[in-house]
Amino acid sequence: QWYQRRVRGLKSGEYGNPPQAKAWLAQCGIYLAIMVVQKLLVSPLVLLPFWTKFRHFLFSPLEGHRKLEVVVVMLIVPFFVNAFMFWIQDNILMKRRKRRNSVQMEARINLLEDDQVELREALTPTANSSSTVALN
Repeated sequence: QWYQRRVRGLKSGEYGNPPQAKAWLAQCGIYLAIMVVQKLLVSPLVLLPFWTKFRHFLFSPLEGHRKLEVVVVMLIVPFFVNAFMFWIQDNILMKRRKRRNSVQMEARINLLEDDQVELREALTPTANSSSTVALN
């Protein structure tokens, strides 16, 4: 991609050989910037009125159980939200990796097919070969 050609170390998960702190810091910085943008985009959605109804639906069975409410707010909901976000990010990354791997596989297959054609041409006698001349 265009940014990978300009700046080394921006290929996700690759830090060089030997590993370079600069590559890790660059990737970490990009990830943090993406997270800040995501939070800025999602934060206004929390202010929408339907969340009040959702909160009431979620916490009405827990009325009077403050400690259980804290467990739900601090552990259970963040766990599922983070798992969902991880699943989305993983699918995006795996899709890119699968696409890249399929392109590499196609290139290898093309090379193998080209090699087979060259081998067949080398093994097939031509009109000027010595075996054809000997038969004439």
